[in-house]
Parts: sequence; structure tokens; C-alpha cells
Amino acid sequence: MQELQQKLAHSFQELLIQLDGLSQDQLDTVPFSGSWTASQLGQHLLKSYQVLSVLQGPLKPTTRPADAHVTELRRMFLDRDVKMQSPAELVPDARPIPKPELTGALQGITAQITHFAKTEDLQPTCLGFELPGFGALTRLEWLAFVQVHTQRHIGQLKQIISKISEQ
Repeated sequence: MQELQQKLAHSFQELLIQLDGLSQDQLDTVPFSGSWTASQLGQHLLKSYQVLSVLQGPLKPTTRPADAHVTELRRMFLDRDVKMQSPAELVPDARPIPKPELTGALQGITAQITHFAKTEDLQPTCLGFELPGFGALTRLEWLAFVQVHTQRHIGQLKQIISKISEQ
């Protein structure tokens, strides 16, 4: 559990450092055709972090190892060759978000998730939402998902930064 907490904290910190290093113009620059901007990537993650409501929602005791899906989640989300389509509800808005608003919102929700990971029982299964292909996840698995999803997008953010630096 402590390893997951450390990975979450590190991923959130890295994300915020990368975004904070960009100007508003850089955040809103489309790096290449069909890509999200850095701001939109941040918006997508912000929307995905609303999983906190699932973590706090209805639960049931877990009848399998609480980390049963963690290895597969890591494998899938950290494999850059696996292409994924964002669910419609997590697609970012077309409108730019001011940098202070975006980074402030990300700081707030990531602090809440980090606190949750440190203070709550991560064994129960969450009933509020099922991850397609996996079904109902435990709190531990949801937090592992948040961490690897963040890492995946940090990789994309670094590509975006590299492309806009070339322009």
C-alpha cells in the first residue's frame, strides 16, 4: 500500500511540475494534427480524477485479492503500443482553461486522492462504476488505475512538450 501511495504522490508531482513549466500559450498549442493540447490533457486527467466519488461511494466486501487486477492495469496502461479511446465523458473541452484554474484544480483533487489513499481502507470493492473489461474494482485497483493512467499521460505530455518546443 505504501508503494502505491508513493507512486501516486510521485506521479501527481511530476504531472504538476510538467504543466507548471508551460506558459498559457504553450498549454493551448496543438502540437500536431489530431492531438490534444497540454491543457486538454490536463482537463482529461482532471475529469478522470472524479473517480474519487466512486472510491467514496457504495462498497461491498471483496471476495478476491484486492490487487487482482493491478498487474494487468499496469501492463495495459503503460504499454504505449496499446491505443485507447477516451470515454466521451472524459474528453476535454475545446475551450482553453486558464493555467491557474487548471493547475489549482489538479492540485486540489490530487491532494484529496493522496489523502484518501493514506487514510482509507483500500480493500473493499467499489460498486459505483465498473471499468470496461475489468468490472468492479477495489479501491486499491482504482488507485492503481489512477496512477498508471496519470503516468501514461505524463508520457504523452512529454511528447507534446517536445513537439511544441520544436515549433
